[in-house]
Amino acid sequence: MLRVGEVSADYVRFTRSALKLHYGIDLPETAVAAKAALARPGGFLTIGDPGVIGAAAIFPFDMTVAPGETLPVSGIGDVAVSPNHRRRGWLAALMREHLRSAAEHGDALTVLTASEAAIYGRFGYAPVTEAASWSLHTEGLELRSRPVTGAVELLDDPSAATAVPEAFSAYQRGAPGELARSARWWTTRWNDPVAVGAPADTFVALYRDGQGRPTGYATWSRGGPWTPYHGPGVVEVDEFVAAGPEAAYALLAFLRSLDLCREIVFRKRPVGEPLREHLADIRRLRMAERVDKLWARVADVPRVVRACTAGIDRVVTIAVHDPGTGSTGRYTLTPDGDRVACRPGAHAPDLTLSSADLTACLLGAVSIVELARRGRIDGGDRGALLAVARALAGQTTPHCSTGF
Repeated sequence: MLRVGEVSADYVRFTRSALKLHYGIDLPETAVAAKAALARPGGFLTIGDPGVIGAAAIFPFDMTVAPGETLPVSGIGDVAVSPNHRRRGWLAALMREHLRSAAEHGDALTVLTASEAAIYGRFGYAPVTEAASWSLHTEGLELRSRPVTGAVELLDDPSAATAVPEAFSAYQRGAPGELARSARWWTTRWNDPVAVGAPADTFVALYRDGQGRPTGYATWSRGGPWTPYHGPGVVEVDEFVAAGPEAAYALLAFLRSLDLCREIVFRKRPVGEPLREHLADIRRLRMAERVDKLWARVADVPRVVRACTAGIDRVVTIAVHDPGTGSTGRYTLTPDGDRVACRPGAHAPDLTLSSADLTACLLGAVSIVELARRGRIDGGDRGALLAVARALAGQTTPHCSTGF
């Protein structure tokens, strides 16, 4: 039996056990409970009666879908089913309830991070962001000179400052793919960092621009204790956030200046790493790891189309097949000033695609022209295809650094 309600002691115990069993992550119950406190009230899904054999939680966010454009989304996280209760449709039941809840709360998209890439495509999800780890050797490192109007400061007590959340918000509003972080999220980040996937002990450097506004920060830790036998060590950067190139340059220069550091490792960074623009030799920065991060699914097609597009020069009708529900909807896109009006339509479709592919191209993960080249779009109207491509030309590759 699937139940929907508030967090329970059974949910916390099951989730803690599942994290250890499936992922080898051994969190204390206090950390699991702290993360659960970030979920939507009444957004806990449990399976089983009387005991819990499956569970998930729903987390509300605002997501930047285009520069300056945010929409409410709902994330499903900590999804698990006990190994001896698989192949009984419980995962599908959890996903259906998530979609129902998203519609009830007016969420424009649903999002998740996938433990296995083969699972969620059948529910209409597409990978829309990737994350990379980068290694930068600092010996003799030269940066391209640029003017800096502000300064970097090392924070003694980041939890007492509002500047770090302000810097993240300044960045997040202009960064497609990023999820807004609530005040409660930040409190959890400082008081119980492992609950939000952050290292337990980090230093924080903050950049303020020439007007005193916080526009970037970096959190980092040492890769291990220094010894005279091994020489300079590794600085591991968990978060590097910059609302513009000036903040990025200043923070990079600060990290380069740290004593006893031969290598900087950047985690959770974009695949098209913008920090390369500040290096005299871009080959000094090498990708060490690359993985898909955020998966998304359009829940409200007209709303997402309007937020992600910038005008269209002809009428186009699209048919969208949703493997999660087995249904197909038709939508007509019409010019509406510098926007696109999108309404349910009955005309013959010019283009037909899946909800997953629609999500990916709307959010900028892949161009609709590239999807057509791969054979993922039906319909021979190239004019319609190019009209949609022009409407989406302002989208940039999304990136997400917030897990749940």
